This record gives sequence, C-alpha cells and structure tokens, in this order.
Amino acid sequence: MANKAKVLILLVAALITATCFDGVHAKAKGAKKPSTSAREQAVVKSPYFVKATQAYQKGNFRDAISNFELCDRSGGCCQWTHYYLGLSYQGINQLGPAYQHFQWVLARGTDPNLRRYSQYASDSLSYYANNRTYGGQGAIASFSRASAGGGGVSSGRG
Repeated sequence: MANKAKVLILLVAALITATCFDGVHAKAKGAKKPSTSAREQAVVKSPYFVKATQAYQKGNFRDAISNFELCDRSGGCCQWTHYYLGLSYQGINQLGPAYQHFQWVLARGTDPNLRRYSQYASDSLSYYANNRTYGGQGAIASFSRASAGGGGVSSGRG
C-alpha cells in the first residue's frame, strides 16, 4: 500500500508539472494568461531558478532544492519557487517541508491553477501521511508543530 501511495503521489506531481511547466508554465492557445508579475517573470528567468528547474526535470531533487533555496534567499521568493520546492521535497519523500511550501502557495499565490495544484498536492500528501504503514520522517503534523516557533519555511518574504 505504501508503495502504491508513493507512486500515486509522484505520478500526480509529474502530471502537474507536465501541465503547468514548459520552462516555467505553459500557456495554451486561447487560454487566459497566468497571473504572473514582472518580478516573478524575472525570478523564473534567473540562473538559480533555471538551474533548479533543470535539476528538477532530471529527477535530481536534492540539487533542485539547493538551487531553489538559493534562489529564494537571493530575492527570488515567489509562488513558483515555493511550488517547485514543494514538488522537490515531495520527490525525496520529505512530507513536512513539501506540505509547508504548498501551503505557502495557497496562502500567498495568485495564479489560480498553481493554487489548485498546490491544494491537490497538499491533500495528496495529507492522505499519504495518514495512510502509510510506517511513521517515516517529515510527518506533516510534527513538522507543523516543530516549525510553529520559528524555522521551517519562511512566511515573511515574497
């Protein structure tokens, strides 16, 4: 059961990524333009973000996390950075940090599709955390309590 849930989560992440990512995000002909500010457009073209997305696409999630975190600390805090941090942490089965990044997007993101994908990812992570057959690391509830006093995903930037 745990392997099926993990495969399901990774499949969902891959489908979400394929749906909304072509360098940054796809725009279908005739589709409404995603709500992305000029600052976000500059962030997603930054070398750190580009390198991070390339690592993510190759499945090198730890390298992607390092580069997305560097981008985030270097003024690149935006809904896309946090969304891909969530997917990358999910890729290494770190549920707590992944959940926190998806929650950041839900609280501060402006792109309706990205918010919907983040909600779906959060729901999937919650389901997986509650139905796996072992405690594992990065449990959502324990991470949320541990980060309540500080640390964890910063929420003051962006």
